[in-house]
Amino acid sequence: MVDLFTETEFATLRDDVEAMLRGILDGLGRATTGFTLERYHHHVDDAAHADVVGRTRDLFQHDMPLEVVTMHERLGDVLGLRLTDTVVAPPMTLHVIVRLIRPGSTDFNPVHKDIYEAVDHLGIVPPLVNFWIPVAGCGPHSSLPVAPGSHLIPENQVLRTRAGSVVHGRKYRVNSILQWAGSRSLERADVADGQALLFSSHLIHGLAVNNEPDTTRVALEFRLIPA
Repeated sequence: MVDLFTETEFATLRDDVEAMLRGILDGLGRATTGFTLERYHHHVDDAAHADVVGRTRDLFQHDMPLEVVTMHERLGDVLGLRLTDTVVAPPMTLHVIVRLIRPGSTDFNPVHKDIYEAVDHLGIVPPLVNFWIPVAGCGPHSSLPVAPGSHLIPENQVLRTRAGSVVHGRKYRVNSILQWAGSRSLERADVADGQALLFSSHLIHGLAVNNEPDTTRVALEFRLIPA
């Protein structure tokens, strides 16, 4: 975890993300009176949520608040690298996800590694770094679970799918990891407002069930690569 935003910057980021989601809901004809990020789940049903996710899971820098666009240099300073969202070969731009996890829902991804997308679909192993930034509703019952040290486990000790996954009848774009080195243990990351969680794309994480009774969890997720 690293401190990334001042209190004022974080408040502005939160306001900007809230305004983005309110605009999406307005465009879908959903009532937004009294809307806050934590109360997002009061304004959508499953169908409307699917429409919102379709607009928030593949965003790019120009879609995001200024606080996200300008923080690549700050994150690079933490790692001692110059970071970019542009991959040269094959040419692509890495996207940003506004992740919305409603309480008691299956909105989360199964346990996975982000590196598998590049390995399985492109046949490459890019040096990606993951960033996870809580925006609202993040706490000990809703934060992102990770498997500390799992990025060091040999692949022959990881049991996983290779073409997406289906969990409880729901199809996911990401692969599922069933166990690693005989373990299935995850720990909730302790990330405060204004902080970012940095981790290797080889780290096992996911199954971020939101066990809060009446609070939506909102977070930003993206990956960057050394320039």
